[in-house]
Amino acid sequence: MNATIRALAAVVALAAAIPSSAGCAVPAATGGAEADTITTKYEVSGVRVIQRITDRNDIVSVRLYLLGGSRQLKHGTEGIEALLMRTSQIERADALAAAGAHSILEVGRDWTVTGFQTLRRNVTSAWNAWVVGVTAPELSGAAVGQARGEMLSEARRRYGDPDARVETLAWQNLFRNHPYRFDPYGTVQSISGLWGTQLRRYARDQMVKSRMLLVVVGNVAQDSVRQLVAGTLGKLPAGTYTWTLPPPVPARPNTWAFEDRSLPTNYILGYIVGPPPTNPEYFAFEVATNLLSGRLHDVIRTQHSLSYAVYASFQEDAIPTAAVYATSADPAKVFSLMIDQVEWLQSLSQVPGWALNHYLDQFVLDQLTQNLTNDAQAQALARAELYFGDYRLADQYVAGLRHVHPKDIRKVAIDYMRAMQLGYLGNTSLMSFR
Repeated sequence: MNATIRALAAVVALAAAIPSSAGCAVPAATGGAEADTITTKYEVSGVRVIQRITDRNDIVSVRLYLLGGSRQLKHGTEGIEALLMRTSQIERADALAAAGAHSILEVGRDWTVTGFQTLRRNVTSAWNAWVVGVTAPELSGAAVGQARGEMLSEARRRYGDPDARVETLAWQNLFRNHPYRFDPYGTVQSISGLWGTQLRRYARDQMVKSRMLLVVVGNVAQDSVRQLVAGTLGKLPAGTYTWTLPPPVPARPNTWAFEDRSLPTNYILGYIVGPPPTNPEYFAFEVATNLLSGRLHDVIRTQHSLSYAVYASFQEDAIPTAAVYATSADPAKVFSLMIDQVEWLQSLSQVPGWALNHYLDQFVLDQLTQNLTNDAQAQALARAELYFGDYRLADQYVAGLRHVHPKDIRKVAIDYMRAMQLGYLGNTSLMSFR
């Protein structure tokens, strides 16, 4: 994709103005989504289910979303849901393997995902092996201890490894006084204080149907899914949880969080907050972030040889962000060039339609390729339902990207890329943090 971005950047100075567009028209989440005959949403005993039936292969993906993520946490409980689910995963590992299934466990700012992938013929046995870890986890001392040990090792790396540490500095800087500041993976301190008693209380109070969204993709009959859910998850307490998008982050000028370290190189990571998923500019922000990444690579690495690792990445949370990253022996120069590339996007106005379309063709191809598997489709359906408000918009994501025009990229760069919340790790004498 970098070659395409370089081509797009090269033609900017030569391009004639393209006709004015009607704007970044994105499918609305509140109506007009086309009917999807193979995907349905229904409820079983209070459990919300999205199911896509496909006979393209025999793989079935089952993903249970436990909603809330960081908003479920407070100081001292960071990592508790991750520890609960990892303990259950350890306890159910042999049963799942015997049922011919691979377990799924993902922890994030917005939710925790537990589930499995298996072959069609093994769905019932795999479900029965997995679901006990949600409805009636054993939480044996041995399993809790093993899970805690693994999570403590990961936490020490996360808060000690330079790449992970600068990410934590920038993240905490951005989300201070916001629920996202709580680490769903846990800190060394919080994990050390979590044991079986806390996990049992959390399981009793938080494993409730109102927090759950079940997504199933594969060649399995709806009646079978209904029966499995009704006899297990459907018997859990209802709860009173309601999913909403998290509160916005207040706009602030460039702000730094930094640590002086004697390291072979210096690390910079800045977060830029984008528009929420319900905003039509969401897609333009994603395209702008990927275009910015190519510019950073070309200017900072290729032209100036100032960094071996520099990029911008779009991070798809309920509060989407662009992460702008670089390592360098000359961090002040690199940061100045980072700002220059953002300003380049903010001045972007004259790009021929063919150049942007060529870039979008490859970008869209990447998106489609990533969504080929049943598990990826299950993820896309859940994100569309929770971020955009309608699972049917999962298949219209490409349309949202296709409606992005150069003026939309310029607008989101001006509106959202005015400031970063930054983390810095390295020789602080080489930087000005004003």
